[in-house]
Amino acid sequence: MKKAVFASLLLMLLVTAAIPAVAATSAANLKGTYNIQFTTVNNYYGYHVCPGPGDCNWVPVSGQCPPGETCESQAFPKTRTGTLYFDGKGHATFKTFATYEPGCGSLSGCASNSPFVIGEAYEYSVSGFTANLTIPAGSTSEAITIVFSLGSFNSSGIPTVLLVLVPEVSGAGDQSGHNLFTGVANLQ
Repeated sequence: MKKAVFASLLLMLLVTAAIPAVAATSAANLKGTYNIQFTTVNNYYGYHVCPGPGDCNWVPVSGQCPPGETCESQAFPKTRTGTLYFDGKGHATFKTFATYEPGCGSLSGCASNSPFVIGEAYEYSVSGFTANLTIPAGSTSEAITIVFSLGSFNSSGIPTVLLVLVPEVSGAGDQSGHNLFTGVANLQ
């Protein structure tokens, strides 16, 4: 019985090894425009101002809470979304990009905190089912490497779905230091 199970497992391993896997092995395998979205949660210190019933706004505070206000830490989602173009030659460019972050006190005032510059080419590399996109230090205190897990390949060997892991560093617009964004990118 044990020999039969072992033989079956060995046969499956040999068959699996003999079938070539579709894997991105170079930057040439990652090309096209992807819709990308990734999200994290940030904790902000502040208080609510409610001028009318059901009409409250969050006011972030850095330092001491103003007299007469009750400050607290509150978790807010931070979502970044846009389009990212991979040229198949090791360069990626954000074509569009926006940030939605209600905890910063303004829905539209957070976009300037993005470490990504629209139209600037960033280098990427691919190895197996993983791609790394590097954003050099400049708009943040240190470089950022975005990691993509490649999956669901089309008939041309181009991944149609990318899982995204983005570390955020201090100075990239939040009060909470290092965070991790997770998300997805889909080939257009």
